[in-house]
Amino acid sequence: MRKLVPPEKIPGQALEKIIERDSKLGSIYPAISMYEFISKISSDSAAGVPEISLVGSEPEKLDSVDVFKETSAKNKLKLSGLSIFQKDKRVGFLNEKESMGVSWLNNQIKNTTVNYVDGNVMSAFLIRKAKVKVTPIKNLNHYYLNVDVKATGDLLSASSQREMKDMQSIHQLQMQAAEIIKLQIQEGWKALQQKNIDLIGVGNKIHHKYPKDWKKIKETWPEEFANMDIKIGVKMKLARPGLFEKSFNELLKNE
Repeated sequence: MRKLVPPEKIPGQALEKIIERDSKLGSIYPAISMYEFISKISSDSAAGVPEISLVGSEPEKLDSVDVFKETSAKNKLKLSGLSIFQKDKRVGFLNEKESMGVSWLNNQIKNTTVNYVDGNVMSAFLIRKAKVKVTPIKNLNHYYLNVDVKATGDLLSASSQREMKDMQSIHQLQMQAAEIIKLQIQEGWKALQQKNIDLIGVGNKIHHKYPKDWKKIKETWPEEFANMDIKIGVKMKLARPGLFEKSFNELLKNE
């Protein structure tokens, strides 16, 4: 790439920092090493690679140091999706919402924000820690996916005027966050099934857990994967709910 990205003189370093920052703060498009990429595309699974696009117009003097005198670049690099590779081919693409669900399923959530909106009820949560266990379970001659999520975070904001120290209110807020997490996972899973791409390594998990059965279903695995059911359980814990005793809207009314 020939685009200059101040203050980095080497565009590759700028791209690396963009992806690393998203992995640490958003977890939407997790970074992947070359070793992980090769390992996945050489197995029965697939690999997701953050896709970067160029937004805006091209500078006239791209090869000149004058580009560093600009206070704002005319074009910018942007993470725009997740490219999916299987073997040696690019076979699909996931948007932001779908990629977020896959990040949950791959246990790659580090820090991210989830928002709950239901009519006039709104709340926002910062997920600081998450552990996701994905297990394929055999049911007669077919399989379903069991997803167990344990997440811890903070309440960022809430529109409700209830006291956040009330245990019933805290429980309801935790249920709201859990509901959003579940919906995000379902959206990612639905996208993978529609594209019939095993980006979360379910086939590898079945291979390790049921090696004899895998030999029987390996040839028909795409069809099996596309018809698998999913069962999601989410336990959300608010670490510091007492920090928000009143909503921001209520504080403004008292001014």
